[in-house]
This record gives sequence, structure tokens and C-alpha cells, in this order.
Amino acid sequence: MSEINLQHLKPKGKDGFRYRTEPLPDGKAVEVEIHYSKGGANYFTGGQDPRGIYASVTPITLKDGCVSFIMFSGKCFLVERLAAYKPSALRARVALLDAHAPAIADVALVDLEAGFSQLKATFAQEVGNA
Repeated sequence: MSEINLQHLKPKGKDGFRYRTEPLPDGKAVEVEIHYSKGGANYFTGGQDPRGIYASVTPITLKDGCVSFIMFSGKCFLVERLAAYKPSALRARVALLDAHAPAIADVALVDLEAGFSQLKATFAQEVGNA
């Protein structure tokens, strides 16, 4: 992934990237993430998660150097189902999200649902243009 020139997203783990807003005075902030998942058993739902690229937006609190969040407070969706890991597919989605992450996070900081809708619309436009 080093060949991508990212302006806003930072690496997170092996196959993930995130953008985090600056915290408000009360410590509230938002993370917008994109990552590849091998999928498999989901022990919370009892179902199977498909393999592919996922994007999410999550409200967090930053205080005294610690990050806290409430489980299940964020929203996540499958951007693209993949039969196997495809670095080129992840690179393309990361580059797209990098251009939109700050605007999505700013909206989500005020209204999580609206930010999530904007996140989904970002990738829906890409599919519509393909």
C-alpha cells in the first residue's frame, strides 16, 4: 500500500486505514475507517460475514491520551465483496475515501446517521461511475 499518496488516511493494522477528527473540547471525535476482512463467523449475530472491503464511521472520545468508544455505536458496511484479497481493489477504495474522509467525519461528528449516509454515497457514486 506504500505506493498510495495519502493526504488524510493513516495506516491501521496490516490492511486498514483510518481518519480521525481533532477532538472537540469535550473530547468527542469521529473515526472513519476502511479495511479488508477475511470474513467468517460473526459471534455477535450468529451469522457469517462475507470476505471483502468494509468502511465504517465510529464516534469516539479522546481524553488524556486514551481513546474510548461505546461498543456497537459505530456503523459499518461492506463496500465490495471479494473472493480473495486483492490489493488493487483495496488501494482504489482507500484512495477514494482519502479524498472524502474529512468531510464525512465532519458531518458524522454532528449527525452520525448523516455521516454514514455520506460514507455509503461516496462508494455508491464510484459504482455508478464504473
